Amino acid sequence: MDPSSIDVDTVRLRPWMDKDLDELSKIYQDSEVVRFLMLPTAWGDEQRAGYIQRTHDAWEAGNPRWAIADPRTDLLLGGIGVTMMVPGEASVMYFVAAQARGHGIATTACREAARFAFEKLGVERLTWEAVVGNHYSRLVALKVGFEIEGVARKGANQRGVRRDQWRGSLFPSELREDNDLPPNFERIRRQASFFTRKPQEVSAGISGLTLRPLADPNNLGTVPSIRRSKAQREFDHGTAVNYCLYLNGEIIDVTLGLWIDQRDNAIAEIKLYGELDDNQGHIYSSAVERLIDFAFDELLLERVEWVGNPKDSQVLKTLEAARFETEGLLANRLHLGGSQRGAAQVLSRTRP
Repeated sequence: MDPSSIDVDTVRLRPWMDKDLDELSKIYQDSEVVRFLMLPTAWGDEQRAGYIQRTHDAWEAGNPRWAIADPRTDLLLGGIGVTMMVPGEASVMYFVAAQARGHGIATTACREAARFAFEKLGVERLTWEAVVGNHYSRLVALKVGFEIEGVARKGANQRGVRRDQWRGSLFPSELREDNDLPPNFERIRRQASFFTRKPQEVSAGISGLTLRPLADPNNLGTVPSIRRSKAQREFDHGTAVNYCLYLNGEIIDVTLGLWIDQRDNAIAEIKLYGELDDNQGHIYSSAVERLIDFAFDELLLERVEWVGNPKDSQVLKTLEAARFETEGLLANRLHLGGSQRGAAQVLSRTRP
């Protein structure tokens, strides 16, 4: 296959050129690219010398490799490629420079590469993969129309380290145009933006009360390292955020967190762990109030619910003080050990 270009209003996909190598070297030094790139990041003379030829060889093998360029200046903005896997199926990969992010460059490039794959290569199913935590790549895939199929545990070998991997697929009839966003995309975008950043400490309503990310290795107290590791993994996946409570710099051995419903990202479940002290109820309820404000304002949630043991009186008092409303009981929801199950109490707060 001979190399070809694709020109649209905001980007140009064209064959790689020698003049791109200096800009490519700069892109490969970007911390976000290094964080998620699958290939070795060393970029010496040997890698530079063979790069352009390797892209030409890929074209000859029927695997397009484009430089993403500014249509006005022809400055390199990133790269994208389509690789045939088996007859009728191909995969797409892309990266963009820091200055090109947030402007729709990667989305447009991915959409045009997908269109080329369907129309010119006879692809019937296009796949996408990304290291878990690469929420920007995931947003691009969703905007183009990919269905996220799930997580392959340790499915990616990133420079010798096994990493969890998101996987998705796209069929020709599912390709989305620029004005056809997925349902609830603004909420998806806001949550992705939050989970892309390093989790931050949050101040609560009581003076000296703070919520510190549970995954922080500097946390003291009784939180085991395996629980911190799990909290970091959940944060990377974008499924949960967990906090420890601190009062005037001293840890309170109670943790709380939000778990986002993976079927409906407008809903989350709140959980509290630890031995709650009857004399510190106002501290717990203040922390819950702050977490709920965050859930509604930052994650754009519509509903936060608690489902737990109706005999857990201290948690119930805490949630009621934080303006949760009792909804009733769910039969056989609680696992009581062995084959025994019991009813669970449901409380909730909804966006005002």
